[in-house]
Amino acid sequence: MTRAKKLNHPNLTGLLDVAHSSITRTAAALRELTERDGGSLRWGAAQCEALLARDALVRAPSLEADTTPPSERTPATDTDVTADFEETLAEGFRTAATNAERALIKAAEITSNPDDKPACLIAALHCARLRDALR
Repeated sequence: MTRAKKLNHPNLTGLLDVAHSSITRTAAALRELTERDGGSLRWGAAQCEALLARDALVRAPSLEADTTPPSERTPATDTDVTADFEETLAEGFRTAATNAERALIKAAEITSNPDDKPACLIAALHCARLRDALR
């Protein structure tokens, strides 16, 4: 007797792709800010959490996105990062982390692959820590 393969929920791939894209873009932007600010602790701690979230998420077997870490650097901008602009950036990163966290928790709830669950939940934990690092 053969065992039937469980099929994943149709929205799972979309949730994982959205979370992966958001985390990857946030990590790249935070890297740029960390390097620009000479290693600002605020940006550096958040970047670390974004990278840990990405590393956890790429372990999800159902993730179909290109999981190769970006190798090309984004060019530095000439914009001065004022305190007001820094807070605007932080708010955007917090929103991205919250959205990724929600998508990952939903993905963990609906997946039929038991290996997806820990990958999604660990990535969601790092998204929450990313958000907290930016407060």
